[in-house]
Amino acid sequence: MNILKTSTICAAAITAVGCAGLGVAQQSTQTEILPATMGTGSNTYIGTYYAMVKATNSAGSILISPTNGVQSCTLQDISGYPAPYSSSLVATRKSDGHCWYTNNNNSLTFPVTNGINYTMCAYVNSMPPPPTNGQPITLQIQWSTNAP
Repeated sequence: MNILKTSTICAAAITAVGCAGLGVAQQSTQTEILPATMGTGSNTYIGTYYAMVKATNSAGSILISPTNGVQSCTLQDISGYPAPYSSSLVATRKSDGHCWYTNNNNSLTFPVTNGINYTMCAYVNSMPPPPTNGQPITLQIQWSTNAP
């Protein structure tokens, strides 16, 4: 399994701490390279899919919590596979099951609440999917203090 996890805070975030009210967003980014799980299925929000991957936290759990003080999250599929590759993204708030999703788009931004867990998934909707079983799909999670 090929997993790369990084967590960084932009220089702008460090500046924002001392310059509240200047409109500079604090951001934290996590990038994961996760193996695709092949198999046809169907999701209520995005329809038929041919492979999927679930983002994980640093402990390997699919329950992801926002960092303190953030108001939004942007989930992106940055795999870079050529056409016909396309994916849909789904984020689910675990407290009430509310979902945000996007079809055939590599970016999804949604509001978050501190102390609430979320799951985030990418579903490959192109057939045949360019990644074969076990090939990586790269997801990027970016937290921001700006509301979506």
